[in-house]
Amino acid sequence: MKRIPQHQVVHAMDKEVRPVARVQPGERLLVETEDCFSHQIQEPSDTFGPWFDYSRINPATGPIFVEGALLGDVLEVRVEEIRLPEKGVVASYPGWGPLGDKVKDPMIRIVPLDNGCARFSPEISLPLKPMIGVIGTVPAGGPVPCGSPGPHGGNLDTLEVTEGARIFLPVFVPGALLALGDVHAAMGDGEVCGTAVECRAEVVLQVELHPRLGWTTPI
Repeated sequence: MKRIPQHQVVHAMDKEVRPVARVQPGERLLVETEDCFSHQIQEPSDTFGPWFDYSRINPATGPIFVEGALLGDVLEVRVEEIRLPEKGVVASYPGWGPLGDKVKDPMIRIVPLDNGCARFSPEISLPLKPMIGVIGTVPAGGPVPCGSPGPHGGNLDTLEVTEGARIFLPVFVPGALLALGDVHAAMGDGEVCGTAVECRAEVVLQVELHPRLGWTTPI
């Protein structure tokens, strides 16, 4: 099974970026993903100060060229497994997310992930439900930042993009140029303060190709 390492990332889905790997339809592969902060936040004492590089937010591993994929085809991505590390990070920051106006001071929490739970404290644990936040193909036009959603996919942040899911993505350029990242170990129905339990991950997936379906939005 082909492995694609987490340092081979993009921060925008762009048809001008050279593929980091080429795969055949039906092939299984393991994709290492970086967390949404590009591992810049590792301790509760870390901050979003001047040293923090916002241009590295929401990296996606790829792009991955799927042999035979052409404009008008649909790429099916089957998510078989999402392997989590030992810890994730949750951050709240003034102005982030729908409830950002209620956050007065930045806060970072490193969250252990073990025995199927995200452990916020001895009293508070939440069940793990890993999902992929960013997954998409390359759009036909100019680059789209990985933090933005669109007809190509991108930052979908949808709970259903989890183990066992089948995601259907339109193909706008030859090879489709798949990229994915921003895995969450757990998330509610959205990121009300701007983040979920953000983490690195290993994603085992299989890609299939459906010729000439002509779909223009992800399903």
